[in-house]
Amino acid sequence: MAVFMVVTHGRSSLDLYSLRLSRHLHVPTIHTDIYQELSRLFNKLPGLEGVRFTLKALDFIRRLEGTPGIPHLPNHHLGRFTRLLRKPFIITVHDLMRYIDAKGLEGAPLIYKPKKWDAVGFTLDFEAARRALRVIVPSNHTKRDLIRLLGVPAWKVRVVPHGVDEVFKPTQAGRPCREPYILYVGSEHPRKNLKTLLKAFSLLKREPAYRKLKLVKVGRAGGGERDFRAETLRVAEALKVREDIVFVDWCSQGDLASYYSQAEVFVFPSI
Repeated sequence: MAVFMVVTHGRSSLDLYSLRLSRHLHVPTIHTDIYQELSRLFNKLPGLEGVRFTLKALDFIRRLEGTPGIPHLPNHHLGRFTRLLRKPFIITVHDLMRYIDAKGLEGAPLIYKPKKWDAVGFTLDFEAARRALRVIVPSNHTKRDLIRLLGVPAWKVRVVPHGVDEVFKPTQAGRPCREPYILYVGSEHPRKNLKTLLKAFSLLKREPAYRKLKLVKVGRAGGGERDFRAETLRVAEALKVREDIVFVDWCSQGDLASYYSQAEVFVFPSI
Protein backbone atom coordinates (compact mmCIF):
# COMPACT_ATOMS: atom_id res chain seq x y z
CA MET A 1 0.00 0.00 0.00
CA ALA A 2 1.32 3.46 -0.93
CA VAL A 3 2.17 6.12 1.67
CA PHE A 4 0.88 9.70 1.67
CA MET A 5 2.26 12.49 3.82
CA VAL A 6 0.50 14.96 6.08
CA VAL A 7 1.97 18.46 5.68
CA THR A 8 1.27 20.88 8.53
CA HIS A 9 1.23 24.62 7.88
CA GLY A 10 3.05 27.09 10.11
CA ARG A 11 6.48 28.46 10.99
CA SER A 12 7.45 26.05 13.74
CA SER A 13 10.33 23.62 13.25
CA LEU A 14 7.88 20.71 13.10
CA ASP A 15 5.91 22.44 10.34
CA LEU A 16 9.06 23.20 8.36
CA TYR A 17 10.16 19.57 8.69
CA SER A 18 6.96 18.31 7.05
CA LEU A 19 7.02 20.97 4.32
CA ARG A 20 10.65 20.47 3.32
CA LEU A 21 10.35 16.69 3.45
CA SER A 22 7.24 16.68 1.27
CA ARG A 23 9.08 18.63 -1.44
CA HIS A 24 11.66 15.87 -1.84
CA LEU A 25 9.78 12.63 -1.21
CA HIS A 26 7.48 12.83 -4.26
CA VAL A 27 4.53 11.18 -2.51
CA PRO A 28 0.89 12.30 -2.34
CA THR A 29 0.20 14.88 0.38
CA ILE A 30 -2.67 16.35 2.33
CA HIS A 31 -2.26 19.78 3.92
CA THR A 32 -3.62 20.93 7.26
CA ASP A 33 -3.22 23.61 9.93
CA ILE A 34 -4.46 21.31 12.70
CA TYR A 35 -1.12 21.28 14.53
CA GLN A 36 -1.09 25.08 14.69
CA GLU A 37 -4.65 25.02 16.01
CA LEU A 38 -3.71 22.39 18.58
CA SER A 39 -0.58 24.19 19.80
CA ARG A 40 -2.62 27.33 20.49
CA LEU A 41 -4.68 25.33 22.98
CA PHE A 42 -1.71 24.12 25.03
CA ASN A 43 -2.11 25.10 28.71
CA LYS A 44 -5.54 26.67 28.14
CA LEU A 45 -8.94 25.68 29.47
CA PRO A 46 -10.72 23.72 26.68
CA GLY A 47 -13.87 25.85 26.46
CA LEU A 48 -15.84 26.72 23.32
CA GLU A 49 -12.59 26.87 21.35
CA GLY A 50 -11.96 23.29 22.45
CA VAL A 51 -15.35 22.21 21.12
CA ARG A 52 -14.60 23.77 17.73
CA PHE A 53 -11.22 22.07 17.70
CA THR A 54 -12.82 18.68 18.45
CA LEU A 55 -15.04 19.05 15.38
CA LYS A 56 -12.01 20.00 13.30
CA ALA A 57 -10.10 16.99 14.64
CA LEU A 58 -12.93 14.63 13.65
CA ASP A 59 -12.88 16.11 10.15
CA PHE A 60 -9.10 15.61 10.01
CA ILE A 61 -9.49 11.93 10.96
CA ARG A 62 -12.12 11.49 8.24
CA ARG A 63 -9.68 13.01 5.72
CA LEU A 64 -6.99 10.54 6.79
CA GLU A 65 -9.38 7.63 6.42
CA GLY A 66 -10.75 8.88 3.11
CA THR A 67 -7.34 9.34 1.48
CA PRO A 68 -6.02 6.15 -0.16
CA GLY A 69 -2.85 4.75 1.37
CA ILE A 70 -1.01 4.81 4.67
CA PRO A 71 -0.64 8.25 6.28
CA HIS A 72 2.76 9.45 7.47
CA LEU A 73 2.15 11.80 10.41
CA PRO A 74 5.21 14.11 10.50
CA ASN A 75 5.15 14.97 14.19
CA HIS A 76 4.22 13.24 17.43
CA HIS A 77 1.47 15.71 18.36
CA LEU A 78 -0.69 14.23 15.60
CA GLY A 79 -0.55 10.91 17.43
CA ARG A 80 -3.63 11.66 19.54
CA PHE A 81 -5.81 11.58 16.43
CA THR A 82 -4.90 7.96 15.69
CA ARG A 83 -6.99 6.67 18.62
CA LEU A 84 -9.99 6.83 16.29
CA LEU A 85 -8.11 6.08 13.06
CA ARG A 86 -9.12 2.78 11.46
CA LYS A 87 -6.09 2.22 9.26
CA PRO A 88 -2.35 1.65 9.74
CA PHE A 89 -0.11 4.72 9.99
CA ILE A 90 3.51 5.83 10.23
CA ILE A 91 4.54 8.55 12.69
CA THR A 92 7.67 10.63 13.25
CA VAL A 93 8.61 11.20 16.90
CA HIS A 94 11.17 14.00 17.16
CA ASP A 95 11.73 13.77 20.92
CA LEU A 96 9.91 12.80 24.12
CA MET A 97 10.14 16.12 25.97
CA ARG A 98 6.38 16.56 26.29
CA TYR A 99 5.95 12.97 27.46
CA ILE A 100 8.58 13.46 30.16
CA ASP A 101 6.80 16.62 31.32
CA ALA A 102 3.37 14.94 31.23
CA LYS A 103 4.57 12.05 33.38
CA GLY A 104 6.75 14.18 35.67
CA LEU A 105 9.78 12.02 34.94
CA GLU A 106 13.37 12.84 35.84
CA GLY A 107 14.45 16.23 34.48
CA ALA A 108 10.90 17.63 34.17
CA PRO A 109 9.81 20.22 33.36
CA LEU A 110 11.77 20.41 30.14
CA ILE A 111 9.19 22.79 28.65
CA TYR A 112 6.47 23.35 31.27
CA LYS A 113 4.41 21.33 33.72
CA PRO A 114 1.21 20.64 31.74
CA LYS A 115 -2.32 20.97 33.04
CA LYS A 116 -4.16 17.66 33.51
CA TRP A 117 -5.95 17.87 30.15
CA ASP A 118 -2.69 18.63 28.33
CA ALA A 119 -0.97 15.75 30.12
CA VAL A 120 -3.67 13.39 28.83
CA GLY A 121 -3.26 14.70 25.29
CA PHE A 122 0.53 14.44 25.37
CA THR A 123 0.31 10.90 26.69
CA LEU A 124 -2.04 9.95 23.83
CA ASP A 125 0.38 11.53 21.36
CA PHE A 126 3.28 9.31 22.34
CA GLU A 127 1.29 6.16 23.00
CA ALA A 128 0.48 6.24 19.28
CA ALA A 129 4.04 5.02 18.69
CA ARG A 130 3.04 1.65 20.16
CA ARG A 131 0.28 1.23 17.58
CA ALA A 132 2.12 2.65 14.58
CA LEU A 133 3.17 0.47 11.69
CA ARG A 134 6.59 2.14 11.83
CA VAL A 135 8.09 4.99 13.87
CA ILE A 136 10.65 7.39 12.41
CA VAL A 137 13.03 9.19 14.79
CA PRO A 138 15.90 11.61 14.08
CA SER A 139 18.40 10.13 16.54
CA ASN A 140 19.44 7.02 18.41
CA HIS A 141 18.75 8.91 21.64
CA THR A 142 15.06 9.27 20.77
CA LYS A 143 14.95 5.62 19.71
CA ARG A 144 16.32 4.56 23.10
CA ASP A 145 13.78 6.79 24.87
CA LEU A 146 10.90 5.19 22.94
CA ILE A 147 12.09 1.72 23.83
CA ARG A 148 12.84 2.57 27.48
CA LEU A 149 9.88 4.81 28.35
CA LEU A 150 7.11 3.46 26.11
CA GLY A 151 8.17 -0.11 25.40
CA VAL A 152 8.09 0.37 21.62
CA PRO A 153 9.78 -2.66 19.96
CA ALA A 154 13.20 -1.81 18.54
CA TRP A 155 12.36 -3.39 15.17
CA LYS A 156 9.56 -0.89 14.68
CA VAL A 157 11.76 2.21 15.03
CA ARG A 158 13.85 3.59 12.17
CA VAL A 159 16.49 6.28 12.73
CA VAL A 160 16.46 8.83 9.89
CA PRO A 161 18.57 11.90 10.77
CA HIS A 162 17.21 15.28 9.76
CA GLY A 163 18.59 16.58 6.50
CA VAL A 164 20.22 19.93 5.79
CA ASP A 165 18.47 22.35 3.46
CA GLU A 166 20.45 23.38 0.38
CA VAL A 167 20.22 27.03 1.45
CA PHE A 168 22.61 26.37 4.35
CA LYS A 169 26.00 27.07 2.82
CA PRO A 170 28.60 29.80 3.48
CA THR A 171 27.20 33.21 2.59
CA GLN A 172 27.68 36.85 3.54
CA ALA A 173 24.15 38.03 2.71
CA GLY A 174 23.43 39.94 5.90
CA ARG A 175 24.21 40.35 9.59
CA PRO A 176 21.95 40.64 12.64
CA CYS A 177 24.29 43.29 14.11
CA ARG A 178 27.52 45.13 13.28
CA GLU A 179 29.46 43.78 16.24
CA PRO A 180 31.03 40.30 16.47
CA TYR A 181 28.51 37.86 17.89
CA ILE A 182 27.84 34.45 19.39
CA LEU A 183 24.84 32.75 17.76
CA TYR A 184 22.14 30.67 19.42
CA VAL A 185 19.15 29.37 17.42
CA GLY A 186 16.16 27.89 19.24
CA SER A 187 13.41 28.49 21.76
CA GLU A 188 13.74 29.62 25.36
CA HIS A 189 12.27 26.50 26.94
CA PRO A 190 14.03 25.23 30.11
CA ARG A 191 15.33 22.22 28.13
CA LYS A 192 17.34 24.61 25.96
CA ASN A 193 19.52 25.53 28.96
CA LEU A 194 19.62 29.20 27.94
CA LYS A 195 20.24 30.35 31.52
CA THR A 196 23.60 28.57 31.51
CA LEU A 197 24.50 30.24 28.22
CA LEU A 198 23.60 33.67 29.64
CA LYS A 199 25.74 33.05 32.72
CA ALA A 200 28.70 32.02 30.54
CA PHE A 201 28.15 35.06 28.30
CA SER A 202 28.13 37.39 31.31
CA LEU A 203 31.49 35.98 32.45
CA LEU A 204 32.91 36.48 28.97
CA LYS A 205 31.73 40.09 28.88
CA ARG A 206 33.87 40.89 31.92
CA GLU A 207 36.98 40.41 29.79
CA PRO A 208 38.15 43.60 28.02
CA ALA A 209 38.70 41.69 24.75
CA TYR A 210 34.99 40.83 24.55
CA ARG A 211 33.39 44.16 25.50
CA LYS A 212 31.87 44.56 22.01
CA LEU A 213 30.69 40.96 21.72
CA LYS A 214 26.95 40.35 21.30
CA LEU A 215 24.75 37.31 21.77
CA VAL A 216 22.29 36.84 18.91
CA LYS A 217 19.29 34.70 19.80
CA VAL A 218 17.19 33.57 16.80
CA GLY A 219 13.73 32.01 17.16
CA ARG A 220 10.51 32.51 19.05
CA ALA A 221 10.67 32.28 22.83
CA GLY A 222 8.18 29.40 22.77
CA GLY A 223 4.46 28.77 22.64
CA GLY A 224 1.73 30.50 24.60
CA GLU A 225 1.95 28.02 27.48
CA ARG A 226 4.19 30.35 29.48
CA ASP A 227 5.97 33.69 29.13
CA PHE A 228 9.37 32.21 28.37
CA ARG A 229 10.75 35.56 27.10
CA ALA A 230 9.99 37.28 30.42
CA GLU A 231 12.05 34.64 32.22
CA THR A 232 14.94 35.10 29.78
CA LEU A 233 14.87 38.88 30.22
CA ARG A 234 14.76 38.56 33.99
CA VAL A 235 17.96 36.48 33.98
CA ALA A 236 19.62 38.78 31.43
CA GLU A 237 18.83 41.86 33.52
CA ALA A 238 20.14 40.20 36.68
CA LEU A 239 23.39 39.35 34.89
CA LYS A 240 23.59 42.86 33.37
CA VAL A 241 23.82 41.60 29.78
CA ARG A 242 20.38 42.60 28.46
CA GLU A 243 21.80 45.37 26.25
CA ASP A 244 24.20 42.91 24.63
CA ILE A 245 21.54 40.43 23.48
CA VAL A 246 19.95 40.76 20.03
CA PHE A 247 16.59 38.97 19.76
CA VAL A 248 15.51 37.92 16.26
CA ASP A 249 12.14 36.15 16.56
CA TRP A 250 11.96 35.19 12.89
CA CYS A 251 14.15 35.50 9.80
CA SER A 252 14.27 33.98 6.34
CA GLN A 253 16.23 30.78 5.71
CA GLY A 254 18.68 32.78 3.61
CA ASP A 255 19.31 35.28 6.41
CA LEU A 256 19.68 32.44 8.92
CA ALA A 257 22.34 30.81 6.73
CA SER A 258 24.20 34.12 6.69
CA TYR A 259 23.92 34.48 10.48
CA TYR A 260 25.47 31.02 10.87
CA SER A 261 28.25 31.85 8.41
CA GLN A 262 29.30 35.11 10.07
CA ALA A 263 29.03 34.13 13.74
CA GLU A 264 32.22 34.01 15.79
CA VAL A 265 30.88 30.81 17.29
CA PHE A 266 27.60 28.88 17.31
CA VAL A 267 26.42 27.51 20.66
CA PHE A 268 24.01 24.65 21.37
CA PRO A 269 23.57 24.37 25.15
CA SER A 270 20.50 22.07 25.16
CA ILE A 271 20.16 19.57 27.99
